[in-house]
Amino acid sequence: MKNGWGLDLQLTVDLPDRHRRLAILKVYNDDRPSVSVDLTSWAAQTEGWNGADLALLSNQAALEAVQRYRAADCTDQSTIQIFTDDFLAAYQLLSKQRQSV
Repeated sequence: MKNGWGLDLQLTVDLPDRHRRLAILKVYNDDRPSVSVDLTSWAAQTEGWNGADLALLSNQAALEAVQRYRAADCTDQSTIQIFTDDFLAAYQLLSKQRQSV
């Protein structure tokens, strides 16, 4: 970023530690119907992931749940639940994408 005098300003933001990753995951999953999802475990497994990565993991897990319910021809949205398997599928997908970059 440049300030008014033409000087460059660089900010360094460290990656979140396990405690902060857990806090981020809680924010993104607080209002979601997660069942038996151990966010503490996911915080430990996602070392090196930033907040945007964790948001993407949470959103992808939700999409996995929606796709599973649609495949089962469920029409009642209130019955959608996010399980550990949804997080696992999301984690595997995103890990592949992270490795290819």
